[in-house]
Amino acid sequence: MHPSTYLFSLAVENKAEEKDLSYYLPLYKAIITEDWEIAKRFFELDPSALTAKIARQLNTALHVAATGSSIHFMGNLVELMTPKELAQPNLDGCTAFHRVAGIGDVEIAKLLYKKNHDLPNMWNHAEQLPLHYAAMFGHKHMVLYLLQITNKDIESKPFEGHSGSRLMSSLITSGLYDVALLVLQRHPNLAVSDPSPLNEIAQLPSAFPSGTHFDFLQRFIYKNVPLKSEIPLNVYDGGDVESPAECPQGSANVRRWFPWFQGSYFISGLWKVVNFIKQNPLKLLLIPSVVPQIKHIQETRLMHHQMLELLRFFCREIIKLNNNEAMSILVPPFLTAARFGIHEVVEEILVAFPDVIHNADEEGNTILHLAVINRHENVYNLIYQMRYDSKQLLSILTAHGNNSMLHLAGELAPKHRLNLVFGAALQMQREMQWYKEVEKFVPPSHKELKNKEGKTPGMVFTKAHSALAREGEQWLKDSAGSCIVAATLIATVVFAAAITVPGDYDEHGIPNYSNDPFFIVFAISDAFSLFSSLTSLLMFLSIFTSRYMEFDFLNQLPMRMTIGLITLSLSITTLMIAFSTTLYLIFLQSSKKLWVLIPVATMAFSPVVIFVSSQYPLLVDMIKSTFWLGIFRKQGDRILA
Repeated sequence: MHPSTYLFSLAVENKAEEKDLSYYLPLYKAIITEDWEIAKRFFELDPSALTAKIARQLNTALHVAATGSSIHFMGNLVELMTPKELAQPNLDGCTAFHRVAGIGDVEIAKLLYKKNHDLPNMWNHAEQLPLHYAAMFGHKHMVLYLLQITNKDIESKPFEGHSGSRLMSSLITSGLYDVALLVLQRHPNLAVSDPSPLNEIAQLPSAFPSGTHFDFLQRFIYKNVPLKSEIPLNVYDGGDVESPAECPQGSANVRRWFPWFQGSYFISGLWKVVNFIKQNPLKLLLIPSVVPQIKHIQETRLMHHQMLELLRFFCREIIKLNNNEAMSILVPPFLTAARFGIHEVVEEILVAFPDVIHNADEEGNTILHLAVINRHENVYNLIYQMRYDSKQLLSILTAHGNNSMLHLAGELAPKHRLNLVFGAALQMQREMQWYKEVEKFVPPSHKELKNKEGKTPGMVFTKAHSALAREGEQWLKDSAGSCIVAATLIATVVFAAAITVPGDYDEHGIPNYSNDPFFIVFAISDAFSLFSSLTSLLMFLSIFTSRYMEFDFLNQLPMRMTIGLITLSLSITTLMIAFSTTLYLIFLQSSKKLWVLIPVATMAFSPVVIFVSSQYPLLVDMIKSTFWLGIFRKQGDRILA
């Protein structure tokens, strides 16, 4: 006998009288290290250990093994047990099958199910099936497998009432939107369950296009990548969950929900090339981040598409109820979506059930009040699609404390929304834009309406934004001060260069290189640099002398800062052009080696690149917020409410 086995046998005999958790410690260690020989020896010496509680929460050996053991170890253990022993619950009422479902191991689940077909239908003390566990932890393949083997006709219906609602909520919060669609297709009654899973949808901004931010190239890819479902359609008919690609893809429902992109031949062909590269060694020759990024964007678009279809499915089923029932289900997610800024949810509910627009929360806030409080322009912009009578009604409603919508616009935005804009000055500008926009919407009588504290909207705005206005003033002065130094130096240099031209003068006082084309380039660029640097200097000086009234932050101050940064960039660029042409005229013209100008110009423009790249984000933000179309505009053609 091996020495370790002998010592193990002695330990079992010595502790046979105790039968506490320490007695089963060798077995516990053997299971987590997957030492089958030791575990088997323990079971031979003490057959009751197969069903004994060997760990906390009254977990058996099978419970412990179910959370990470290999298929080989589990197969040996299951072979020693009866079907009834496989169904033994722990302190929470969970069988080992619950734990396997929670870790998503389909192969081990198949092993257990083969010996006991009742395992998928056993409830724990929290009224959860293994299917609920798999959905809660987001294991798609396990969920699809359990959908096939879970008995839908057991006494406690898993796809009805609270159980069905919990299942749908778990699928949605875990991001399994495609699976949720398939379950809803099979069990449409879940769309009207209480509590409604629509409440979960209304709290997931990232699951909708409005909650995802892409740059220009990413938006182009997003609009053109094809959509395709990878979920098998026969999950209720014994299909192969482990090979979803082999499942039929010709269903009319899948073609409707996950249509292939019907765009241009160029985009379709490009996508075929990307797919080919993904499946071939050629992908190693590409920049490593390109293909994964495209795949991520495709998955994001598919997720958005699935969520929108899921939302529309809920709305279609809910409006089949009577008015009171539909209203009780739709109002909470409607207001929640407005609070989170998910305009897609708000819009779909309004299209399906227009009467919901007249509802408010416990403080009297309608969707527009909530949009203003939380600064969600996408939700607020829905007023451009509303009927006149609905807009008129919403504009006169006051919230808690007799606060009009303009009072709410006068309050400071929540910190997380304020920080989406860079710099205190631009934050103040955004706040002023909101106030002016809401001021145009409310009736004239509300512009000077006093709330219960006796304050007008203007008074509320001034008090709430006094600290932000001071921060904006300081931020602008600090930025302008730094730029003034650079503009002054450039103006000094280019002015000196204008009166000491390269190549000196002839006896008639005419520059020696006056007829050279490069001299003309020098003269123009030097003059342009001087004019633009002086313009920049004056713009930054005007920022210092501004009154810094609240309305100055709306256009005047950002416009001056924008013009100052643009002209400073131009002055640096033209200064480098003047320098490069001077260098060529003085040192390189005699050798006639024009190619030498290329590395010189390249090095000369490095300061330009550095300055522009560092100021580009700020400059773009200022141009967009000051000169662009703005954030308030019509965003669709659907008529609402």
